Amino acid sequence: MHLLALSGQGGLRGARLIARGGLHALAVRPSDILRAGLELAASGFVLVHNHPSGNPDPSLEDIALTRRVQESADLLGMPLVDHVIVVASGSFSSFVANQWASQPASQ
Repeated sequence: MHLLALSGQGGLRGARLIARGGLHALAVRPSDILRAGLELAASGFVLVHNHPSGNPDPSLEDIALTRRVQESADLLGMPLVDHVIVVASGSFSSFVANQWASQPASQ
């Protein structure tokens, strides 16, 4: 998982590798993500991670993590702008475009 730190104008301030996962999971806490955003003085940030399975749709764990990060980031005044999942074929999915973070986790 990578964090792309954004400036107040939406430009890229920097990027940081947050965590490396295995074939089936990634262990990351919201505090790991937010610490990197604060260190990069981000006004907002985008999360990006890959799915080795080739399916760009988020897992229930992806949705739950995104919600926790979004809520915590809003408290800090450093909003999560989007969470993008990429796959090797070149396709991707966006939480913002698909409104996943606003849906119930059971969907």
